[in-house]
Amino acid sequence: MDTRSTELVAALRNQIGTHGRHEGREFELIEVLEHEPAVVLRDCGERCSIQNDMHGEAHRMVHTTHTVPVLSEVSASLHPVLTDFFPEAIVNALNSLVQNNESNHAD
Repeated sequence: MDTRSTELVAALRNQIGTHGRHEGREFELIEVLEHEPAVVLRDCGERCSIQNDMHGEAHRMVHTTHTVPVLSEVSASLHPVLTDFFPEAIVNALNSLVQNNESNHAD
């Protein structure tokens, strides 16, 4: 992983625990997956699902999680879900890291 990607993952890890909204629902950033890169958002709403154990047996109710790629599939910027989730200042800082990373790969 190059330096800029490492900086982006570190910046995202600093946001673990952040609450934000997307499409009118509240989510919490609970994990950063560095190899994809992606983040895991937990739906803080009342909707829960049954979580199975490794044997496929249901044992507990948990909030739904969503894995969201960090990067947009159509432009050199954050994924639209994340631009909606994070406050504008954080979006700008993260997009700066993404764009610096993209320009370093173009060289």
